[in-house]
Amino acid sequence: MIFVTGGTGFVGRNLVKRLREDGKKVRCLVRSGESAYLSGLGAELVKGDVRDKSSLSGALDGCKAVIHLVGIWRANMSTYRALHIQGTSNVMEAAREADVKRFIYTSAMGYSLGISTGFYNTKGESEEIIKQGGLDYVIFRPAVIIGKEDQFTTALIDMVKNAPIVPVLGTGRVRFMPLWVGDVVDCLAKAVDRRKALNQTYDIAGPDILTYDELLDTIMDVLGTHKEKIHLPLGLISPVIWFADMIIPGLPISYEELNIMRVDNVRDISKVTTDFGLKQTGFREALEHYLP
Repeated sequence: MIFVTGGTGFVGRNLVKRLREDGKKVRCLVRSGESAYLSGLGAELVKGDVRDKSSLSGALDGCKAVIHLVGIWRANMSTYRALHIQGTSNVMEAAREADVKRFIYTSAMGYSLGISTGFYNTKGESEEIIKQGGLDYVIFRPAVIIGKEDQFTTALIDMVKNAPIVPVLGTGRVRFMPLWVGDVVDCLAKAVDRRKALNQTYDIAGPDILTYDELLDTIMDVLGTHKEKIHLPLGLISPVIWFADMIIPGLPISYEELNIMRVDNVRDISKVTTDFGLKQTGFREALEHYLP
């Protein structure tokens, strides 16, 4: 039995589907105790919340591995700490009590890059909890993950479709290595049994190194459209976003997240490619999986 947190999320849904296709028994932690999608895949559901240690009592009994996916991209610092730090600590403690053998965690490549945001910083603190937790572990630090209903390309696609001119924050030359969700799920599933991966931390990303401009151009090409782009200097736009971020909820990018547009999101991924046989799905190929 494999215990999965965050099974109702974007990566989680894809992971549970893959594990069930592999014939693995899966138990998912669900806050409401219900998920028609996960139940339809044949997953066992248990009601609980990673922030509430008592709700995890007995939930991991009989499980050989935990895949801990719970995370939130945009929140205040107290929520980051409750979910990423306290939540990870609670799941780790419950795993030890249930004699689970392996703890698999999704962190973030931004932590490797030293990008300072509440999300990345608390993900990094969570890694230390896992490394000192007394269980064998595998930690993945994925680049931006793409696929149907993701947060990244969905926002870019909507912008390309709806904006008469596509705004670009900064020069458009910051580089990314977008990671197809099917590839990260493949590695997560393999990590359950892969001995050579024990107590290792892996940066994981796709094969293409593309500038932000090139990402937009590829999306437009796959959609069969073309629109002009306008580049907005970060020095000018930062104060505007800082002010707007305080009064307008749900901005496409927060002031804190502007840091991502200042640093190349690129790392050496040869280690994960070797140890897991990472499939390396290119950006265009990934888009064609889910764009009309």
